[in-house]
Amino acid sequence: VILSTSKVAGDEADGKNTGRQDSSFHTYASWMILASDMTERKYLERQLIHSEKLASIGLLAAGVAHEVGNPLSAISGYAQILAAGVETEEERAEYLDAIVNQTGRIQKILRELLDYSRPSRGQVELLSLTEMLPRAISMIQGQRVFRGVEVDLNLNENQGPYLVSMDPDHLAQIVIIIAMNAAQAMNGEGRFSISLEREPNWVKMKLSDTGPGIAPEAAERLFEPFFTTKNPGEGTGLGLSICQRLVDSYKGRIEFQSKPGHGATFVISLPEASVKDSL
Repeated sequence: VILSTSKVAGDEADGKNTGRQDSSFHTYASWMILASDMTERKYLERQLIHSEKLASIGLLAAGVAHEVGNPLSAISGYAQILAAGVETEEERAEYLDAIVNQTGRIQKILRELLDYSRPSRGQVELLSLTEMLPRAISMIQGQRVFRGVEVDLNLNENQGPYLVSMDPDHLAQIVIIIAMNAAQAMNGEGRFSISLEREPNWVKMKLSDTGPGIAPEAAERLFEPFFTTKNPGEGTGLGLSICQRLVDSYKGRIEFQSKPGHGATFVISLPEASVKDSL
């Protein structure tokens, strides 16, 4: 509804402008009423949102079926071989070990799926990134894929502790997922670096590698659940999705920069905390 009101002097109303201001003003009010039936538009919006949700559920279900279906097929095959009988105890033990390994793979997929679908806030603490990041890296430096990787930490300790409020396990999980992805992309050789920066009300972690970079066709789907460029059995495709959900839960942002052949950099921005936030 639009209402416009104008006051015009009596002489103006007759086409004259005397330049005088007196009480001979006439008030004219004009009304324009625009009405539109929004029922169909609201219905279409609800249908679109519903369709998007169904599409997301469909993609998730397809991913679960694929990731869980492969180890289940392997378990079934090993069980059939054992049922038919094997010649030696060594063969029997080998097939049983394979079944246990495939079962563990299914359990890992389900755990990661729960992490993705229900990221808890955990035990939120005031954390210093300059202290926590070296600890997180030390947890994986002994792993085979990381032994040949040069780690460069540029944490700018002289600029302060870089405080954030979050669960320390969540912080470690984010860093480890990105670091392990980088090590695998570099085939266990290259340089992985972490640097810290500060912007007003934000702290930024930059995690970079010297790997092959991210292909443009993969970049658009990088945070999709179950999307992976790794060989079958080497990854579930949930790692970066979990990272994104965790960062989002702390009102942060995760972005990446990459050019094919020039490595990749993940930039994680988190709200900066202060000591008074923990009081």
